[in-house]
Amino acid sequence: MQAAGHEELVFWRDRVTGLRAIIAIHDTTLGPGLGGTRMLPYRTEAEAIEDALRLSAAMTLKSAAAGLDVGGGKAVIIGDPARDKSEALFRAYGRFLESLGGPLLKVQQHDIGADRLPEAAFDLAHARLVLSHLPSREQALHTMITALKPGGWIVIEDFDWSSKAPDPADTTAAADFNKVQHAISHFMTERGVDGTYGRQLWGRLRAHGLVEVDAVGRVTMYQGGSPGAELFLAAVEQLRTALIQSRLVTEQEIESYRALLGNEDFAVQSNVMMTAWGRRPPA
Repeated sequence: MQAAGHEELVFWRDRVTGLRAIIAIHDTTLGPGLGGTRMLPYRTEAEAIEDALRLSAAMTLKSAAAGLDVGGGKAVIIGDPARDKSEALFRAYGRFLESLGGPLLKVQQHDIGADRLPEAAFDLAHARLVLSHLPSREQALHTMITALKPGGWIVIEDFDWSSKAPDPADTTAAADFNKVQHAISHFMTERGVDGTYGRQLWGRLRAHGLVEVDAVGRVTMYQGGSPGAELFLAAVEQLRTALIQSRLVTEQEIESYRALLGNEDFAVQSNVMMTAWGRRPPA
């Protein structure tokens, strides 16, 4: 810890919710630690600490490169997002953060869909896999764009679901996968997620008057057992009860889906990760 220049490392355990969280503060020379939260099923507490130290040091460099008057910090939660996330756990986490308020850490809350940002204040705005999940995504995008200085850039990354499919040559596997995946997509769409938002980004940025707008998409093959397959598994685990209760799929169909995503001989094409960017016209 000292060798890398870290200033503080805090471990928090909440017996009621099972929360185990670690916050690392790297360097506060320029201001309070800036950083987000990562939740992963770390194999050991030592692995979680190492990740928090590494990520917080990276945030110091990122903040300095962006010209921000803040330092580097990062929090990690030890747990499986597919099974362990709950309102009670995150409320306990919020209490932990509030208890640390001081010169090294400042806790801020902001609703990008409702709260304002300082206008013409930033050189760069960036959002990744956020806007498609927001019912007020257009207001959020408008807020981010108006916060740019003249000549400032915005970069938005979001999924487009159009490419998500297995190899159709294996008709049985394709049918098993598609049945559950279509149910997940239907469920998320009903709750306001826009699976086409990635392909809309180029047009949305132009509609807001930005210049030098462009976009690019990236697709990956996720092999069973890979981190990409784990992403699909996390989604179905979080929605399992609701999907079964909706009668869109059965327990057996979900288990077949899970088995495919753990099979190294199975692969599925990912969502298209669309990255779009544009520039606010110079004054």
